[in-house]
Parts: sequence; structure tokens; C-alpha cells
Amino acid sequence: VTVSVLYWMLRRGFCRLALSASVAECRDAVQFTDRAWQRVVAVNALEAAQETRALRMSIVPGGCQGFSYQFEFDDEVDPEEDIVFVNDSVPAPPRIDDEGNEVDSNDIRQSRIVIDRESLKKLQGASIDYHSELKGSAFVVIGNELVDQACACAASFSLQSAKTR
Repeated sequence: VTVSVLYWMLRRGFCRLALSASVAECRDAVQFTDRAWQRVVAVNALEAAQETRALRMSIVPGGCQGFSYQFEFDDEVDPEEDIVFVNDSVPAPPRIDDEGNEVDSNDIRQSRIVIDRESLKKLQGASIDYHSELKGSAFVVIGNELVDQACACAASFSLQSAKTR
């Protein structure tokens, strides 16, 4: 599948690429849960940010095992380096009325997640999710098949060598 077809698939929640990667490569590398898409919309609404602001996931050197996942919100996209995943059908979060009551919204919002090309190469079969627990809440990467070992606190990981893949 070529880039022109990828752009057409934008409305279907697939990825939009700046250069030459296929839809299959994107789907094989990473999926996104509904909670992840909804949290991006919720944070953007809470912070009154533009819908074009995206959650950026990157894999950076660090931690005791060599790499760690990094999540941050970003207004900038580099068309040469970034892959933009778009979901055009995310329900808007409930709003609070003047009396403090939650009111469901029927609005549909766009949600964007950006991953740079180098980080995408380090993902295979992964899912990006949003977890909320007593000890805190965060975006997480689950099931990355390229991870060899993770540290006990799950903050960093090592990748399989090219020979073992």
C-alpha cells in the first residue's frame, strides 16, 4: 500500500505517513486501545488544547535495561520523521455543567498519536493503552514483541538482537 492510499485510510483510523511505509507495517508494529484515544481527547479538552495536538510516543535511551518509553503531548509534527495515527471518531468526554453535574456530550472528536520512525522500528505487535490505578495513571506500551528483557519496575527494557528476531 502506498502513501496516497494511506492518506485515504486516514478516516478509517489507520496511520498517515510522510514517506514510504505501508499500512501493514504500521498495524504490525502498534495498535491503540479505545482508552488511549479517549485519554488524548480528554487531556486536550481539559487543557483547552487544539485537536491537532497529539500524544507523542518515543523510545529513548535510558534506564537500567537500555531503553524506555516516553509519552508527552506535542503540537509539532515533523513530516519527514513522524508517523501520525489519527482516529476521527472518539467520543468527547463528559462536561461539567454550572451546577457541577456531569453531562454527556454527543460530540465526536479527533485524536492523534505520533510516533517517530526510529521508535516505530522498535515496536512489533505492541498496544498503547492508558491505565489508571491507585498508584497512578499513565500511558503504557503492552506486548512489544521486540522487547528482550524489562527491569523489575517496568520502566526500561532491552531489545532483542537482530539475530534473535
